Amino acid sequence: MSTFTMVLNGVIALWVLVDSRRRKEDRWLLWTIFAAIGWPVMFPFYFAYRNLKDGEVRSGGKAWNVLKNFALVWTLGCVVMGVRSCFDFLDINEADPGASVGDAMLVSMIWFFSMVGFLVFGLFLRNSGIVERGPTGPLEEKKTIAPTV
Repeated sequence: MSTFTMVLNGVIALWVLVDSRRRKEDRWLLWTIFAAIGWPVMFPFYFAYRNLKDGEVRSGGKAWNVLKNFALVWTLGCVVMGVRSCFDFLDINEADPGASVGDAMLVSMIWFFSMVGFLVFGLFLRNSGIVERGPTGPLEEKKTIAPTV
């Protein structure tokens, strides 16, 4: 594992730790551990299941939200791979320029077809009738209603 990857995993795990504690998640430790180990797979589930703060809205159901967020994380990952491929292209001693361009095209094709698959499958599972409005979970208990006079 490269130093960049280890630092990225640590920063993401720290963010998940702080965010899950603020949202009073029951399983904040598990979310943090999973973020440190495999955040690209964990993030879509975290965003689909975390407690909502006041004013936040999540619609479409859990399956739609997981697939939509996975598509976003997948896009971010492919952008990072594309940037890395560009740096390989600049390093003439390490890589063949044609191979770097071919890698970039291959990553682009894999990204495109997988994105279409995630989003089409997600659209089949989307339920527009499901709308969650924050606050949810323990954050909801904190909210007090002022008595009317």
